[in-house]
Amino acid sequence: MQKLLITLAALCLVVSCQFNYNEGISKNLAGFAVQAYCNNTSIPLNNCGAPCNQNPKGLQNFLEVKNTTTSTRAILGYSPDNDAIIISFRGTVDLNNWGADLSAAWYNYPNLSCTGNCQVHTGFFTNYQSIISQLKSNFLVLKANYPSAKVYLTGHSLGAALATLSLPDIYSWNGNKQLDAVYHFESPRAANQAFANWLRASNFSVYYGRITHGYDPVVQNPTSWWPLYYYHTHFEVFYLNFNNQPKLCPQAEDTTCGAQSIYTAFNPADHMNLFNWDLSAAGSLCS
Repeated sequence: MQKLLITLAALCLVVSCQFNYNEGISKNLAGFAVQAYCNNTSIPLNNCGAPCNQNPKGLQNFLEVKNTTTSTRAILGYSPDNDAIIISFRGTVDLNNWGADLSAAWYNYPNLSCTGNCQVHTGFFTNYQSIISQLKSNFLVLKANYPSAKVYLTGHSLGAALATLSLPDIYSWNGNKQLDAVYHFESPRAANQAFANWLRASNFSVYYGRITHGYDPVVQNPTSWWPLYYYHTHFEVFYLNFNNQPKLCPQAEDTTCGAQSIYTAFNPADHMNLFNWDLSAAGSLCS
């Protein structure tokens, strides 16, 4: 099986492997990515404006997963609009999160099925590990309540990196069954190339896309060059702006997608823009 995965990954690196992008599902998940920034009172009210309007019925059986020491947070629930269990990781909100963002030393990834010296970002992985037990137990509660529901995974910024690292585990908790959609937004690099290739070859989700936008500086970090050599996951969906159709780039680090601005990405506003929603106002949106 490992030899097959390695062969598939190598094949995809040689040929232009295509992938399907469902923008409707992506926008719905973007709405939940915004909601992860909302407080526990607001989330059941589904009152964050245009992002919440993507999923008018909101989240039922809303559950919060949180570690106050690391400030790591995820929200879970059932979406009647999508007939799906939703897992959404919050992005950076405080100094604890910034500390994780900057802890870019390598950590040896413990999943033995990822061969070839798979390594991940120490800060991101530490944050993820701080909530993994809560995440698993709450996910299994929702699976028991909604056994036939789809499973969707998302996050923005730091939350996107955490979504990436959680994907193999959620696949396992889902009975080694593919998730139905994983779309995350404006992710920093979270691992090395060996991990990215393994994630691609493992095919953990029916739909998968790493959505990037414009000249976002966060997407260009940690760097893909000396001395760190981080590597993005494959299947990038690049929007130069959200008024036009995106460009689909099956290969990671494609210089016709987000990597075209690897040295010129200096617009933080692009990082805080999802489908023309201003995430810098995410807290006030949840009124």
